[in-house]
Amino acid sequence: MVRALPLLPRKTSTRTRDNGDFSGGWVILYLGDNSLHAHDESVNITPRISTRDPESPVNPTSQATMPAILVTAYEQGAEVDLDYYVNVHMPKAFSLFQPLCRSWRVVKASPAPGMADPYEIMTFAEFDKVEDIWATYATESFKPVAKWIEEDTANYAKQKPKVWVIEEAGKGGQ
Repeated sequence: MVRALPLLPRKTSTRTRDNGDFSGGWVILYLGDNSLHAHDESVNITPRISTRDPESPVNPTSQATMPAILVTAYEQGAEVDLDYYVNVHMPKAFSLFQPLCRSWRVVKASPAPGMADPYEIMTFAEFDKVEDIWATYATESFKPVAKWIEEDTANYAKQKPKVWVIEEAGKGGQ
């Protein structure tokens, strides 16, 4: 995870990239292999912004990665029994994806004014990285889990969901 925290502004504070240095006004923190690293304006560092650069402090393979999310979306007309889905299906499915699944959330979809929304319910299951999702699906022990998930769908929905994986590429806010 890379975070740039602004310091108190200075009259001479600048942040430049044209000479390969970051200087003044910022502290750059990044976590990697359970350690915290800090650079302040007194240290010039060469910015490496390519996420595929193995030396980069923001390289997802060497430092921190953005989460991957398994998305399950039920189309309008699926008539999802939200009580069963949230209180029975999802807790059991979450337990079967352990220890790799970090969290899950279920949302009701509502279209923006004037727009059609093809989905009524969406679920987001968060994993540390996309490889964790594929590793889970690739194991022999997951076959009975997949079978249970598919069969249990009939207990709460009239249609099977659409499923895809998204890899978070950026994030903002708090």
